[in-house]
Amino acid sequence: MTAEIKQQILVASRVLYAPNGITDIQEGFSGHVSYRIPPGDKYIVTGHTHVEGRSTLDIGYDDLVTVDIKTGARVNGTMPLLGENVIHSGVYKARPDVNCVIHVHPFWSTVLSLVEKPVLGLPVFFSGKSQVESEADGDALGKALGESFALLIPGHGVVVAADTIEQALVSTVFLETQSKKLYHASLMGEIPDEYLKLNTKSPKATKEGDSMLWYIRSLKERGLFPELPTS
Repeated sequence: MTAEIKQQILVASRVLYAPNGITDIQEGFSGHVSYRIPPGDKYIVTGHTHVEGRSTLDIGYDDLVTVDIKTGARVNGTMPLLGENVIHSGVYKARPDVNCVIHVHPFWSTVLSLVEKPVLGLPVFFSGKSQVESEADGDALGKALGESFALLIPGHGVVVAADTIEQALVSTVFLETQSKKLYHASLMGEIPDEYLKLNTKSPKATKEGDSMLWYIRSLKERGLFPELPTS
């Protein structure tokens, strides 16, 4: 089961690399996808590959680490830990219903996080710092998320939470798409409150997993699908 979870993390990570032409998550070259593993006190996430100049496209199985939610310590894997692991730990502590967290830096969602206007009714977390890297900030972010499917970090990016990797991926793409539409609509005039209240919740991923199957097929067509390790 763990190998399949890792594979889904890699699939989501590679899909979020915009130049693939699969999604339009511009400036999503860096970021991280995590998944809570049974019995629920640990999660798997990308290690600190950013220092090596790598993107979400070219991480592999050896780049994934397992983290204890309560202590924030690495319990498996060899890659250094991300400072932003506190984002994932904070959400998992605050939301027992969440099994997947994605943190990326989509262009349009980040643009809208900088203005004093509601973006799909999502909460905004401001710590006064450019990064969220302390345990206290991570816990505060988890609480600020509340029951929402996503949260904005002003000028920095988004945090998306869901029960499955597929749903988190669908929600991330939805948020960026809607943010781009809202931005362009705002150039033509004031957006009616009635519209802003529409689609305030992310669409549900299909029960049959059609969304993930489409993403997998797209990666395979480009020769980017992460096959399971043979050993």
